[in-house]
Amino acid sequence: MTTSQTVDWHLLCHAYGEAGDIPSLLKKIESFPAETDWQAEPWFSLWSSLYHQGDIYSASIAAVPQIVSVLSQAPSKATLGFYLLPTLIAIADNANPTDVHAGMRDSFNRAVATLGAIAASELPSIVDEHVATAAQAAVLASHGDYRQAGELLEADA
Repeated sequence: MTTSQTVDWHLLCHAYGEAGDIPSLLKKIESFPAETDWQAEPWFSLWSSLYHQGDIYSASIAAVPQIVSVLSQAPSKATLGFYLLPTLIAIADNANPTDVHAGMRDSFNRAVATLGAIAASELPSIVDEHVATAAQAAVLASHGDYRQAGELLEADA
């Protein structure tokens, strides 16, 4: 997986411009912070920067491998954002592919596949229904069924 150190975030953009602030936000998810509401940080800032009103950016594609890498360290600690944000980015990218270099695209595609594998493995033990739905959507997206993944998430919203 691409690491934050190998991504030049200053060359990438997000909803508010240059993405140099993303590595510090990604670092904060390493502690698996609680998502007590939709404004809980650092997820709120990640969502608003990387998936702004359904739009995604080059930084969105670069962030997915980072999020999945953190998730892979302790999948049982996953909160909603660990499954939902990367899955929605994958769905949006499938509908309107973001222009990124081949290495970043490969890392993204591997991360989406890994996300689906983690989700499939964790599904039997996920108690929160919204996290379970996001995990199911991640599995669908990892198999290329973006339409069904999106429909599942819309039904849960």
